[in-house]
Amino acid sequence: MKTSIKVVLGLLVSVVILVGCSKEDASDKIIKMGVSAGPYNELFDVAITPILEEKGYKVENIEFRSLLDSNIAMLEDGVDVVVAQHAGYMKVFNEQRGTDLVAIQKIPTVPAAVFSKRFNSLENVKEGMTVLIPMDASNAARAYGLLQKIGWIQLTEGLDLMRASKLDVVSNPYNLEIKEIDSTLIPRVLEEADFAVIPGSIVWQGKMDPSKALAHEALLPDLYLQVVVREKNKDAEWAKAIIEAYNSEEFKAYLSKNNPNNYWAVPKS
Repeated sequence: MKTSIKVVLGLLVSVVILVGCSKEDASDKIIKMGVSAGPYNELFDVAITPILEEKGYKVENIEFRSLLDSNIAMLEDGVDVVVAQHAGYMKVFNEQRGTDLVAIQKIPTVPAAVFSKRFNSLENVKEGMTVLIPMDASNAARAYGLLQKIGWIQLTEGLDLMRASKLDVVSNPYNLEIKEIDSTLIPRVLEEADFAVIPGSIVWQGKMDPSKALAHEALLPDLYLQVVVREKNKDAEWAKAIIEAYNSEEFKAYLSKNNPNNYWAVPKS
C-alpha cells in the first residue's frame, strides 16, 4: 500500500511539473504588441506576424490611444514590444522618465512629405504663402529640415536637425507663414493652407494618397522607426525572432511586391 501511494504521488508530481512546463513554454510563445492606429502596426500584422506564427509564436495586439500609452504599458510589462516610434522619440521618452527602453531593429519607415491641395508643384511657392507643420517637437524638427532641403528656409549652420525649431530659422526668403498645429489636424485643414509637411503616419490616418507628395524628407538615422522593447527583454528568444523576421527573405519579398512609389523607406540590413 505504501509503495502504491508513493508511485501515485510520484506520478502526480510529474504531471504537475509537466503541466507547469507546458504553460511556461506556451507563455514564452506569446508576444504582446502595444498598438495604435498607423501603417507600422498594419505592416507588422500582414507581413511579420505570419512569419512569427510559422515559428510557433502567437501575436496578441493590445490597442492604445497613443504611442505614449503603449510605452507606459510596456514599462509595466503590460506589453512586450512597440513598433511605432523612431529613435528620437524613444530617447526623449527615456530621458524624461529615466526608463530603459531600447531599440533592437530599424524597420521600414514612411518619410514625412510636402502636400498641397492647391498646387501640384513646389515651384508654385510665392511670397507670404502659408505652410502647416506639426507642432510636436520631433516632427516639427523634421518639418524644418525638409523645408530647408527644398530651399524654402535656411537653418543655423551645423545644427542637429533632430532638434531644429522655429528659433533656428535664419533665412526665410519667401517670408512664408509657417504655422505649427496638431499633426492629426493637418489633413482636415490642408485646403485652408498653401502647403503642409505631414508625417507618414498622419498621411495614413488621414487616408491621403501618398503618391501626391511633392517632396520627401531625407531620413536621418534617428528617424527610422524601430522595434522597441525593455532592456531586460532585448535578448529574449521572441525578440530575436522578430529581428529575424524583419531580415528574412519572406519579408524582403513582401516589400518588393508592396512598396509602390517607394512608399516605404527601407533601412539597410
